[in-house]
Amino acid sequence: MRCREMYLLKHYLVNQETSLIKGEYNQYGKLCSRILEGRKTFLVECSPIKLLDETLKFNGFDYKGATIGAKSILRKNSMCPIVLNQALGICMFPINSPDKHDNIWFNPDHIVQTFPYGSKTDVELSNGVIIRVNLTLTTFNNKLQVAHQYRKITHNRGRLTMTMILEAKKEPVVIKKEKGHYNFDKMKRDDD
Repeated sequence: MRCREMYLLKHYLVNQETSLIKGEYNQYGKLCSRILEGRKTFLVECSPIKLLDETLKFNGFDYKGATIGAKSILRKNSMCPIVLNQALGICMFPINSPDKHDNIWFNPDHIVQTFPYGSKTDVELSNGVIIRVNLTLTTFNNKLQVAHQYRKITHNRGRLTMTMILEAKKEPVVIKKEKGHYNFDKMKRDDD
């Protein structure tokens, strides 16, 4: 996935249009992130894990917590998908160990179809680009399925939390006296 024109960004947040993130060294030997967003491709001046961590921190989380949570929910020890933004349903999954410099993180929403190519897999993305990965079709499709499953689990758990909050009992309200003091002995319920 080489691009003739080199675009280099200092900062980037993964969004719904991000199809994939791949580690790639720049001309100075620094590990950067190759981004495919729609039909655009560019480099971001940080590693894929740092890029994912910055996106998660923007949303109040971090990479370490996201991976620990995914491992706990999926009962897997490695190469788990992570949810970057639950509200927008943005999820990414790695095809190799995230620590490998050439690992690719895919957004399952942008995968249209997968095809076998010998012992490799061709992955067709929503922008018409086809990426060949060094995994069997079965292995790649299993990773894709786990990502879809994980996003569904986290989405449903988010809805469950919202339902529990909406159905909570009304607590008594503490009444403030005229002189500005609170009287905890006399509590008033909203429905009184």
